[in-house]
Amino acid sequence: MRIIVQTITSPSAAFEHLCRNPGEYLWQSVVVFLTAFVVSTMVTPFDVLLLKLNSPSILFPWYVAAVLVGGVVSTLVVHLIGKRMGGSIDWRRTFVALFHARMVVFVAAIIHTQVSSIVFAVGLQMTPLEILGGIPIETFYYMSAAAFLALSTIPSVKAIRIAHSFGTPKTLWMVLLDVASNYTIVLGILTIAFARLVGDM
Repeated sequence: MRIIVQTITSPSAAFEHLCRNPGEYLWQSVVVFLTAFVVSTMVTPFDVLLLKLNSPSILFPWYVAAVLVGGVVSTLVVHLIGKRMGGSIDWRRTFVALFHARMVVFVAAIIHTQVSSIVFAVGLQMTPLEILGGIPIETFYYMSAAAFLALSTIPSVKAIRIAHSFGTPKTLWMVLLDVASNYTIVLGILTIAFARLVGDM
């Protein structure tokens, strides 16, 4: 539990410790990743745009699969490309560090949802649906989501830098690769799901 809390409060020290003992924390990282994902899925809407569809519940299993597959495959991509760029050859270092880092992303998603819920509740009392100097509620939602996403990527930056012993330029490229591959996979799976849904209508 201490190392999990430390991932949020002192990520550099936490990832240094995790990467020195990847075998010891491998299964813990899997449990942490899955637990954080399940909890965040239970308390967060899977997307405002998806919820506007007539049958969002049909897409929900696809969304769950997309996020899980995206998280695992993008971690594998980071390891393989990182190894080719002179990083660590031990895949456990990448998985242990990034799975703990992804926990922070899910925690950020939970916090963002709770904050947004309060703002939405207040905003729904207004006409038109605007807050904070005339900003539409949905605009606020996506602006705040982007801010939380940016903050939650900080542990991923530290995780990749420490796992592969990279300098800042390589680390930033790897973070961009991680985010791009993750979102490409998620959007790809959801696009297939949406196409199937439309085809069945």
